Amino acid sequence: MIEFLTTYNLTNIIVFLIGFFVALQGGWNLYDFFKNKYNLKFDKDYRRKREKETLRKNDQDFKDQFEEMVQLCGELENKINILSDTLESKFSQLDNQIDRLKESDMLDIKQSIVKDYHYFVEEQKWIDDFSLDVLELRFKKYKEEGGNSYIEELMSEIRHLPKHPL
Repeated sequence: MIEFLTTYNLTNIIVFLIGFFVALQGGWNLYDFFKNKYNLKFDKDYRRKREKETLRKNDQDFKDQFEEMVQLCGELENKINILSDTLESKFSQLDNQIDRLKESDMLDIKQSIVKDYHYFVEEQKWIDDFSLDVLELRFKKYKEEGGNSYIEELMSEIRHLPKHPL
């Protein structure tokens, strides 16, 4: 050590120590720099990997939800088809019932007009305004429901009757 002190003076030793510490600090800074670069690269790769996993998970969730929606749409379509068939059957039944009611109503009106025809034309030989008005309304309904011309001839005779007794 004495040899060292005799070979180098205090200024050289201080300069050497300062240079050593500066080199040590530079080495430390270089180590931190590469460590940070590695961490950034690792973090970036890790974030990318997590993002891919999240995207895959979201994509799978979307696919599952889509398949569920397709399945629900299929079930809904089946229910709508069943309901449509049921409604079609019910409407057909209602149409048939309405047709039968119209036919029955038309026959009732026809019977009523024929009955009134016999009374007013053959027995009484005249008709009052109110009865004529009622017969006209019935005849109008009869024609709306598809009545034939037979009643039209009877109504023509009824219209030509006098309005007061002879």
